[in-house]
Amino acid sequence: MLSGLIGAVALLGSLAIAPAPAVASAPEGGISAEVDAAPTSTTFSLACTNGNFRGEAQVTASLEYSGGQANWTTTVDRYRITRSNGQSRGDKANIDLEFVVKAGVLSNLKTASANSSDAMRQDGSWHDLGLGKTMSNAPLQHPYPSEPLSAMVDVRFTFDKSNGDPSCRSWKIGDWGRAVKDVRTSPGAFGRDDEISSCTVQTSGATCSIAKTDTKASTVSVTSGLDSGWVSGQLSASWTTSRAVSVSCTSPQLTAGQRWAAYPSGTYYTFSTFARLFDVQALVAPGHAFEVDGGVGCEATGTPYCGTSHAVPLIRSAEHTAQGIRITGCGEPGAQIKTTNDPGVGWYTIESGAAYVGLDGSFDVTTKRRVDQQAVVKSMGTIAAESNRVTPQARLTAATLAPSGGVQITGWAEPGSEIRSTNDPHAGWYSIEGGRVHAQSDGSFRLTTGRLVDGWAVIQSFGRHQSVSNKVIPTN
Repeated sequence: MLSGLIGAVALLGSLAIAPAPAVASAPEGGISAEVDAAPTSTTFSLACTNGNFRGEAQVTASLEYSGGQANWTTTVDRYRITRSNGQSRGDKANIDLEFVVKAGVLSNLKTASANSSDAMRQDGSWHDLGLGKTMSNAPLQHPYPSEPLSAMVDVRFTFDKSNGDPSCRSWKIGDWGRAVKDVRTSPGAFGRDDEISSCTVQTSGATCSIAKTDTKASTVSVTSGLDSGWVSGQLSASWTTSRAVSVSCTSPQLTAGQRWAAYPSGTYYTFSTFARLFDVQALVAPGHAFEVDGGVGCEATGTPYCGTSHAVPLIRSAEHTAQGIRITGCGEPGAQIKTTNDPGVGWYTIESGAAYVGLDGSFDVTTKRRVDQQAVVKSMGTIAAESNRVTPQARLTAATLAPSGGVQITGWAEPGSEIRSTNDPHAGWYSIEGGRVHAQSDGSFRLTTGRLVDGWAVIQSFGRHQSVSNKVIPTN
């Protein structure tokens, strides 16, 4: 891109040159999106009395979000039944457990229960029990999202007595549902995922113009299945669903192949969604959103065309893939592209077959060969010329929320390099929490980390060279 064209043109009233704003589709660094380290289980006691009997229970409630659903498990870990006033003893008492997702006071959305055997002891001592049940796919929202939800755990003791069995109940009611936390905002961002219009120059030194009126919608991206309308309401009490935008801008002089594009402007949000139970919360998923503000912006984008004057090949990009290193660049049309592991030994045809520079001057090859862990090619055209050397970019192929917490990441990087993660690239990159992770001999790696950058999964490889990967939003 030509010097001086990196800035963006912000069209907020009059046309003016402004610094490039944040990118709504892939913001860079700046804010840590570390999730609160809240517990995933809570323990409490329930007790009740009827006549000469008293029942006590120690209960654990745990919450897990896995496979796109909230799973609530409640267990009566221990119990004690005490007799008083000379009450005769029997050891055939019962304990019944019920837990409920409630909407309002009367409506039960979902119920789970468990019942003990007819053999609970009444000797005044604590006994281990382990009476539990899991409510799978517990509802996090009411069919009418404005209706508040609550959780109730109810323990019923039925005591053993010779002439009629008295009973009593004790329960706990508390928070249940969903929450949006760790909200970070970047005002003045461009919605680059929703372009208004663009034009491309075919000749270096030319300009092009855009003039268009359109309506652009705000967007919410959540991988958790939660209602996007509810999420947007948590992000902003005055959330704007859409805005009419109008743009008219002319580019400065561009290089052949560059685009002049117009985007809506607005506020970019990153956040985390949680399921919550009493004082417990479980991470559902990170998310991001873009709220349009009615403004627009224009900027130069895209890679200039190769042209036909690259007798010496130029590598523009290189990245690690499952098949090897993918290399793209410019060269002399019709020249054969070769690679090597050692320039002193010789240059060889690409492993999959002979590859040539296209008529437009571009080439795209994949090879397992590299020199000092860097991508380099040689073109055999009018002259035999070696290209520049480029460190291949580490590449993430998937990022999924792990059932045990954190994000499981797979990808490709320099073989043997250490893979590190971070919450803030400006603060540094750190070894994976469970221990050092290195790319295998074929370049593949797999790891689980709790660190994200503004809600995105991203790593850096540390080998003979260093490389920051692409960014991926974790999914369930």
